Amino acid sequence: LWILGPCGEAVERQLDSYDLVLTAAELDLPRLRRNTRAPVALLREGIDSRLLAPAGAADGIALEDRAGLVYAADGSGERRPVARWLVESGQIARILGSGWACCGLEHAVEDERPETSLLLKRLSECRFGLVDHTRAQRSAGYVDPMLFAFMAHGVPVITEDLPVTRRLAGDAALYATGAEGFQACLRHGAEHYGEQVEATRARWHEIAQEYSVARRAQQLLEWIERPPAAESVGLKDAAAEADALHDVAAVAGARLDADAAAFAERRLAETERALAEARARITGADQGRRHWIE
Repeated sequence: LWILGPCGEAVERQLDSYDLVLTAAELDLPRLRRNTRAPVALLREGIDSRLLAPAGAADGIALEDRAGLVYAADGSGERRPVARWLVESGQIARILGSGWACCGLEHAVEDERPETSLLLKRLSECRFGLVDHTRAQRSAGYVDPMLFAFMAHGVPVITEDLPVTRRLAGDAALYATGAEGFQACLRHGAEHYGEQVEATRARWHEIAQEYSVARRAQQLLEWIERPPAAESVGLKDAAAEADALHDVAAVAGARLDADAAAFAERRLAETERALAEARARITGADQGRRHWIE
């Protein structure tokens, strides 16, 4: 099972029935591991090839002919960050997606269910792409796929300042935390547009292969042929936490901080119990893997 976005309780109740659970969200790993006996590993997003620029498309429109802002997202009754920035700053963007009446942005919606051809056309024409995330995406660490799509077209992105966007876009994106920051990003981007485009293209060149569907298919096949050991997807994390707690307990004891030392010792005992349970699960998982491979 490969989880690419926030999933409901119905899915999580079925996790034990899988041989391996993969998630694209780093922050979701600990919770998923607590909720299933199946091994859980990180497998980041793959780029939807339908949203990629055709060969030469990123250079097909002169930079001076690019115009406007594009925001491709669904509101779904949630007032997302970019929507707030647009309302508070009075900036106009072309919106592709549904559910924006709650924010008073329905007048800016060009198409609630855009075809891929329209989306690709807007990607190639716009000057800046706007990307944000739902609350569920942010809390788990999922990335909105439009970040990939804009970068593939050489379009500078204005987005939230989140660890997941920093990891993927690096310095190629412009990061805002509010309406004033959003306007500052627009001004900076306008003044240094050529540099921002080059940075976007360079960053895309760096990550395109690693985040390709072909790379993800290769990893899936490798895992089918050689399932990852349970230690590699769970036990090391618990062992590292146990080591860290040993250090905390020692430091707290040296400082005669009785309360901190007692807490660390209790937490250490809980973690070591979890380690013992994990080792027991590994034994059963290894036997199941051998049977699965046969």
